[in-house]
Amino acid sequence: MEDLVKKYVNFLNDDKKPASDKFWELEKWIKEDKRHPGVIMEMSR
Repeated sequence: MEDLVKKYVNFLNDDKKPASDKFWELEKWIKEDKRHPGVIMEMSR
C-alpha cells in the first residue's frame, strides 16, 4: 500500500502535466488498483 502512495505522490509532484490530466490519470489508477488483491475496498450488494 505504501508503494502505491509513493507512486501517486511522485505522479502528482510532476509539473510537466496539467492538473486536469493528473486528476483523470490518478482516478484511473485508483480504480485499477482497487481491483488488485491487498487493497482495501468497499463492497456492497
